[in-house]
Amino acid sequence: MRTFHPAPQEVRTNSRKGLIQVALSTTRGTTRKASRYV
Repeated sequence: MRTFHPAPQEVRTNSRKGLIQVALSTTRGTTRKASRYV
């Protein structure tokens, strides 16, 4: 369990990878953040 905070540029370039890593970092509230990133 590594706490990884993706940079805005990385999130824009890798949307799916960003979502996966954000989901791994945050167990709860993932659906809300994911819905905004999509």
